[in-house]
Amino acid sequence: MKANNVVSLDEFRKDKAVVGSYPIFKSPRGDTFECIGYAVQTHVPPGEEPLLKDWYLFEIDEQLEHDTIYMGLIQDEFEDHITTFSRSEVEMNAGVEISEDLKTLNELLPPQGWTKVK
Repeated sequence: MKANNVVSLDEFRKDKAVVGSYPIFKSPRGDTFECIGYAVQTHVPPGEEPLLKDWYLFEIDEQLEHDTIYMGLIQDEFEDHITTFSRSEVEMNAGVEISEDLKTLNELLPPQGWTKVK
């Protein structure tokens, strides 16, 4: 781990014992990103409105003692934007789960308007 708590993708892979390769998505602007995680609302609790939002995790921006900060894409029904967000911020939404399973990630469709490179 680096002194400023930033974890490289290689260190993340070693920690997760990841074998294989992550999917790569290409944005409408032509930028490519490796997807290391994905989050979506898997169930809607009674009395809650469904979240029409997906989180694509592209890299670890910072590893904190009790949380992880990601750089990624948040896509909802109105817009999509690349930003940073924390694991706890994503998981505080009712029914939302993060998947870092390589098989699941490779089966993902790209974000709306994006293409899958591999």
